[in-house]
Amino acid sequence: MSLPRPGWRRIERVTVTTLGLLAASALVAYLALVLPVAGRMRYRMLQEAPPTGPGLRMAAYRSSITRQWLMVVLALGVLVAAGIPLTDVGLAPEVRFFSDLAPGLVLLVALAAGLALLLRRWPAARDRVLRPVAALLPRTTAERRLFAAVAVTAGVAEEVVFRGFLLVYLTEVVPQTSVGVAMVVSSVLFGLAHTYQGALGVLLTGLAGYWLAGLFVLTGSLVLPVVVHALVDLRLLLVLPRQAEDG
Repeated sequence: MSLPRPGWRRIERVTVTTLGLLAASALVAYLALVLPVAGRMRYRMLQEAPPTGPGLRMAAYRSSITRQWLMVVLALGVLVAAGIPLTDVGLAPEVRFFSDLAPGLVLLVALAAGLALLLRRWPAARDRVLRPVAALLPRTTAERRLFAAVAVTAGVAEEVVFRGFLLVYLTEVVPQTSVGVAMVVSSVLFGLAHTYQGALGVLLTGLAGYWLAGLFVLTGSLVLPVVVHALVDLRLLLVLPRQAEDG
């Protein structure tokens, strides 16, 4: 006569879906608790490093690209393991209301580009506006090229993680969470991820995150949020004069 094994029954209840949800919760905890602190520490190291230090920003750019793509793989992987279709994350080519939104988005891009060029010609205002991210800005042609890759990566990765993944997680895993509340929570976490930019930077990026979340919810796709996000980051290359890039 064999003894009962109650522990085995408990193990049998742990399905792939359960493990996926546990991994998703761990990723959310990382975004909320670890990423803001780690980002601030990395930025402080850049600030305190000698300005002539070889390849410091290049190494930071490569690290950022690797880290962000890894987060995308983890976010999509845990959603698949949890049994959630990737179309729910906005990975679909169809964009609702595109024709209605396109004129306004084109105007927004034009205004942003115009403001960037204005700041390029106004050094005092440019230095004041860029002070919170000064240590991250490219100073050579090689850094400029890699910074462009960072901007595109951030446009894709941060939208997938902070908009697609987080909104799905909050509305489908956390009980009784409305889309509106999920948008606020995801935007707060997005703002906190930019803690290294100071209180104003957190506020502004949080508001931008809420607007991008609304764009995702409205269109049902991450296509427009990704494009807008990438262009917003790439505009910094318009702001910097050539002397700053090669100096």
